[in-house]
Amino acid sequence: MLQVCDEVVVNVGKSDDGTRDVVAGIGDSRVRIIESEWDLSRVDMLALETQRAMEACRGSWGIYIQADEVLHEQGARILKEKAAEWNQDLRVEGLLVNYLHFYGGPTAAGIAARYVASGSRRASIRSRTHRDSGWARGLEEFGHV
Repeated sequence: MLQVCDEVVVNVGKSDDGTRDVVAGIGDSRVRIIESEWDLSRVDMLALETQRAMEACRGSWGIYIQADEVLHEQGARILKEKAAEWNQDLRVEGLLVNYLHFYGGPTAAGIAARYVASGSRRASIRSRTHRDSGWARGLEEFGHV
């Protein structure tokens, strides 16, 4: 992420598993940790905490990625190039990205209908009009699906 981002905002919930220490241990000034108490009783908790991290971003574009996801170096380069290419066109509010869902390990990819094959994973946040669509499936514009 650091090769394509000016800052990386990580929303770390309270835990005793050392997650915050691991993130802080990256030791790069572009990594900014925000801490919040996640309400695990809410079914929309992940969407709310994703939104909290997005609202903390200071740039004009953001890459939406969850802790259990990875971004290949080639994909990071392409995202950076495409964001630069479309940055001046204010009609562009996000980039649709194809991706794979792996489960149980790096050799098993989900191909059933329940696995979303694409979604907005890089969005313009200059207008602050996007939010997590729920269940870590991507972003949507407020009022639209």
